[in-house]
Amino acid sequence: MRRTTTLTALLLGATLLAPTGGANAVGETCRGEAATIVGAKNQTVTGTDGRDVIVTNAAAKVDAGAGDDLICVTAPSMSEGAYIDAAVDAGPGNDVVDASGAGSTRLKAVLGAGADEFLGGPSYDVVYGGLLAADGYAGGIDIERDVIDTAGDIDAITSGTPAPAGQVTTTPNPDVVVGGEGDDSLGVHGPLTAEGRIDGGGGRDNAGLEVDAATWQVSTATGATRDGVAHSRWTGLESVGIRSVQPGARLTVVGGSGEDAVSIYGAAAATYAVDLAAGDDLLELSVAPSTGSSVALGDGHDRLTTHTERAVVDLSEGVFSLDGSAPSSLTGVEDVFAEGREADLTGDDGDNRLIGGPCSVKLDGRGGNDMLYRFPFEGTPPDCVDEPVRLKGGAGKDFLRASNNDDRLFGGPGRDKLDARGGDDLLRGGPGRDRLDASSGNDRIFGDAGRDIGIGSKGRDLCRTEVRKSCER
Repeated sequence: MRRTTTLTALLLGATLLAPTGGANAVGETCRGEAATIVGAKNQTVTGTDGRDVIVTNAAAKVDAGAGDDLICVTAPSMSEGAYIDAAVDAGPGNDVVDASGAGSTRLKAVLGAGADEFLGGPSYDVVYGGLLAADGYAGGIDIERDVIDTAGDIDAITSGTPAPAGQVTTTPNPDVVVGGEGDDSLGVHGPLTAEGRIDGGGGRDNAGLEVDAATWQVSTATGATRDGVAHSRWTGLESVGIRSVQPGARLTVVGGSGEDAVSIYGAAAATYAVDLAAGDDLLELSVAPSTGSSVALGDGHDRLTTHTERAVVDLSEGVFSLDGSAPSSLTGVEDVFAEGREADLTGDDGDNRLIGGPCSVKLDGRGGNDMLYRFPFEGTPPDCVDEPVRLKGGAGKDFLRASNNDDRLFGGPGRDKLDARGGDDLLRGGPGRDRLDASSGNDRIFGDAGRDIGIGSKGRDLCRTEVRKSCER
């Protein structure tokens, strides 16, 4: 998205003059005002209870204290990959934190109580709009209107008042939050007031949304409603993370014509209807679907990713089940990545990429030129050593990669490549000119019809192929 310039102009106000001297330099200014406190490299700067004008000058920490403070975070630019870490606690009051001259500073800024303004720098900014509690921002409070613009690089913003665990906050949020040119993460809590807004800015940006046992309508392009009442408004987002915090949430998610990324996660099952329309979309599910759920990813090359103990996905039948849930409708998916203890994935007649793991894995590509992988690609977790891996390519030019366990790989019709990794494996190429690589272990390799290449590698291997390499039987 094109960045909003009016907000940047509002934050800049008077002309910013960068400091040129050291800690005792005469003439240091912040937005045209004479500095009352000037820091030094790696120093801790402590403000007064009144209004301070602070130039950090590469200080490591700033505790501005009370008062309506003006803070300019300044530091030199460094070579690529080198950074200065700094933390600013603006304290109570209507403060302004300007990091546009921060150079290569990775900044953590806590704006505290008050109606504050923040302008980010060219490097990584982490910004909290309100107060930090002893256990972190989860207990924080932010009720005044903050204006936060992080400008460049990859930034993270948290605004509003988070709710206690298992609840959704009802505290209104009047903040204006604008991401920079990088891929930003925007955690905005509470229903936005009429003056509040969320703008992802440039890059690929993500906003988080918590949902409870209500009816939620979510648009990746425009925002969300709760029981028919406006809750969040946003523009310039490419990704939305939805956390289900209570059982019984009813969720409808609608995508746009571009590349949408949506994740639904949390500890509570939910009923969800997802329609991401056109574009190459990504849907991540960590919550089992309740009865009546459906997923439609639309046109484009789309991927479903699951993070549950058990995933059963059948693209040919158009259904999926997570953690034993009743089957739910599934359309418009080309690739599936199931990360969990059990993965049972079936493709369709198209070109699919099916990835499952790390333990019990059963992948069936069906038709098309498919890629079947057991995850992770290297090694086997100790508690999955004896878990089976079964890969079947089906018709088409397929690539199969298994694990270090005793696996079974079947190529099917077409010119296939089978990579069994370790273990005592069985490989069958099926009709076609296949390449079967058993790697280590005492393996059995059968090329079947066609001129096939069998590679036994380490171990005592049986090869029944036209071309044999490292085969002892």
